[in-house]
Amino acid sequence: MNKTLMKKYAKLIANKGIGLRNGQQVSINAPVYAYEFVSILVEELYNSGTNVLNFERSSEDLIFS
Repeated sequence: MNKTLMKKYAKLIANKGIGLRNGQQVSINAPVYAYEFVSILVEELYNSGTNVLNFERSSEDLIFS
């Protein structure tokens, strides 16, 4: 996915999708391979007014059954 499209999706999520209110906390749990999109999303979330963000990354390669 190109960066322009990722930025549009991130802006949509930050401004419409999660109903963020100024000062609310946000937690993101995403796989490692989504890092590029998550970094764009984090930027949009900060622009939308969040001031606390928790980002947890995971890798299926590190999960043992």
